[in-house]
Amino acid sequence: MRECASAGPGRSGIRPRGPGRRPNRPHSRSGVVLLVEQRQRPDPGPVRTKAAPAGETRVVSWSHTGLEAVARFLGERTGLSFAVNRQASAEQGIRRLMRRAGIADPRAYRDLIQNDAHAFDELIVELTVGETYFFREPAQFEFLRREVLPEIVRRREPEQVIRAWSAGCASGEEAYSLAILLDEQGLAERSQVLGTDISRAALARARQAVYGPWSLRGDGAARARTYLRPDGNRFRLVETVRRRVNFEHLNLALDTYPSFSLGIWGMDLILCRNVLIYFDPDTVRTVAGRLFETLAPGGWLIAASSDPPLSGLAPFDVV
Repeated sequence: MRECASAGPGRSGIRPRGPGRRPNRPHSRSGVVLLVEQRQRPDPGPVRTKAAPAGETRVVSWSHTGLEAVARFLGERTGLSFAVNRQASAEQGIRRLMRRAGIADPRAYRDLIQNDAHAFDELIVELTVGETYFFREPAQFEFLRREVLPEIVRRREPEQVIRAWSAGCASGEEAYSLAILLDEQGLAERSQVLGTDISRAALARARQAVYGPWSLRGDGAARARTYLRPDGNRFRLVETVRRRVNFEHLNLALDTYPSFSLGIWGMDLILCRNVLIYFDPDTVRTVAGRLFETLAPGGWLIAASSDPPLSGLAPFDVV
């Protein structure tokens, strides 16, 4: 297990600290966290601040206790959390959806999202930024091509399937980027790619595999064009790539993985990028542990430069 963080001229290493095991679960003895490029972190979005010490007044910026109840319910169900400086924008998003639903009372809207899966999904989409495009952070994909995939091939027997998972795949560009990379390296026939997301609407778009120019921005996206065909003013991914990616609904904050029945186990490679920034610290710790358990022995976990550091949250190696 290795975590590679480039935060300046030096690097630090942490030796393996041994595995942890949970009963009745697939188990991983080792894994890798990789941060190819550690830039100055942008504003991380909705992440909970620490509770005020005893004797101090807690600042509450919600304009209505019903809105705070909506946010609390969302956090309980998804692990999403909102710093004080993000509560105003979250409130605006909640009120937009309330107007769309014709609801004036936040408490009534709280009841709606509890009982209506579509309304709940709409709220998730409204309050999270589904920012994704093909081959986002191309330096990481280059590292996958140059270092990670050759190491996995050496470790795996020729008849063994290479298993990759895009955790928090949004509308699918990241998962399909993985499938394209595997195809470029001649590994398409011996690999499986899974994409999961909490938003059913995003997963529906991922399965359609039809994208506009905005999904093809950035330095790395040009390599995806070979696998896209014009479809009106948009582009449709070729069938050979589409059929190699399976999309499933998953809430990373819930205790439902690793799982043999869901096919979320024994992963050689996990990409969980720009997802953990939305979770409170306790949920980050829990998710890190579950991701660790989902890795195959020697597997790799790839995080984004903006994600919180995972060293110390699970027995990952750091180099």
